[in-house]
Amino acid sequence: MVEMALYGVMEGDIQGDALILVLEEIGGNRRLPIVIGSREADSIVVEMKKKSSPRPNTHDLFKKYLLKTGASVARVEIQKFFNGIFMSEIFFDTDGGIVGIDSRTSDAVAMATRFNAPIYCSDAVMRDAAVPLLNFDSDDSTCFNNDAGNDVVSLMSLDDLNRELKAAIAAEDYHKASILRDERNKRLKK
Repeated sequence: MVEMALYGVMEGDIQGDALILVLEEIGGNRRLPIVIGSREADSIVVEMKKKSSPRPNTHDLFKKYLLKTGASVARVEIQKFFNGIFMSEIFFDTDGGIVGIDSRTSDAVAMATRFNAPIYCSDAVMRDAAVPLLNFDSDDSTCFNNDAGNDVVSLMSLDDLNRELKAAIAAEDYHKASILRDERNKRLKK
């Protein structure tokens, strides 16, 4: 299992009200993009930003219940990726020991954020669904010469895009700069 950190939630070129949850490999160079619904995304973002809402959402309600019963979230595991669907399990620490329950990945991550519980992902899922991060310190621009490079750029934060755009221009790597610029401009138009 690979330990993951919550990188963020972002918009993408997805139909409907779906957003992209992005998890980042701790101590590694891969990110895992997961398409989730807008309600689940809102719940994760609210907890990330430590905002409060006038009424508890489902994840907050469940957290309160767990705390009242003396249970907590011990860890979350993203175990499988099949036909574009991630399959996860939440492990609860209870008086009777650790109990695992099947969960949607978005709900598992929402609960993990509320309990500061670790998030793990199987090696197989990382191999099948993770996106490698670009090494901007390298002079090698080959990662920008295919669609995978563009997918990775779409997962970068706006601050990272601006910083790397300046570096690419300074290094006179105009191919890399044009890809970074186009992604930045696409986001600024939204």
